[in-house]
Amino acid sequence: MDDDKIGRFCGPFVRIFGDKIWNTLLDNSKTKALVGEFECCENLDEVLADSVMNFKNRVKTAGSQVDDTEDLMDKIAKEQLALGEN
Repeated sequence: MDDDKIGRFCGPFVRIFGDKIWNTLLDNSKTKALVGEFECCENLDEVLADSVMNFKNRVKTAGSQVDDTEDLMDKIAKEQLALGEN
């Protein structure tokens, strides 16, 4: 989806860069000095365990919650599907 279509839905101040953004190399040496080395967990079950537990607890206590973004995504999906019907 191009920027013009997203702008119609989200307003004039939204800019999506996607693959057009500049290539950068970040220096994280200061972060490493503060927090130390980091080891990435490669087991998806371990990575998502806390998130899944928190989600299930939230849904159990507060029910399913839909925010303003949900309506926007539905509107975009509906319009995109309509493009294929012509």
